[in-house]
Amino acid sequence: MSLFAGWLLLLTGLFAVGALLIWVLQPLRDGGSLPAADDARLLALLMEREGMLASLRDLDADLAAGRISAALQQPLRENVLAQGSRVLAAIDDNLARLAGDRREGLERLEAAVAGRRGKTVAASAGITSDLSVLPVGRDPMPRGNPTNLVTCPDCGRVTASEDRFCRHCGRDLSKGKLV
Repeated sequence: MSLFAGWLLLLTGLFAVGALLIWVLQPLRDGGSLPAADDARLLALLMEREGMLASLRDLDADLAAGRISAALQQPLRENVLAQGSRVLAAIDDNLARLAGDRREGLERLEAAVAGRRGKTVAASAGITSDLSVLPVGRDPMPRGNPTNLVTCPDCGRVTASEDRFCRHCGRDLSKGKLV
C-alpha cells in the first residue's frame, strides 16, 4: 500500500469517527443540557432510594441465608426503613416544588401571551395599557371610510376590513362583522 493510500485511509477513518461523534452528541446540542441543581438533587435522592432498597434486599437475603439473626436484622431493617421514609419524603417535596416551579413558569408564559394578544381585562374593556400590543407604524384606530371597518368577533375592537387579522388580539377576521 502506498503512503498516499495510507493517509487517505487514515483521514477517511478520522472523518467517520468525527461524524459518529457528532451524531452521538446531537441530542445534547439540540436541547439536552446538564441537570440543574434541583435535578441533580432529585437524582441524588433517587440514587439514595435505590441504595435503601438494595440494603433492604441484602438484609432479607442475609436473614434467609442464616448469616444474621432475626434479633440483629430487625433493628437494622427498621433503621433502613426510617432513612428510606425520609428520602421518600424529600423526593416528594422536591417533585412538588419542581412541578410548582414549572406550573408557575407556564402561568407566566400564558399571561405574557395573553397580554401580547391584548386579552387582558383592561384591553377587553377598551383600555390598552400595554402599547406593545399595537402594531408598529399603524394607528390604533383605523382611519378612512367607516364602511371599510370590521369588528373583531373575539375582542370587539374595530379594525380595517383589509386587515386579515385583528390589530389588537390577532384573531382571523375573515369571519368578522361589518360595522
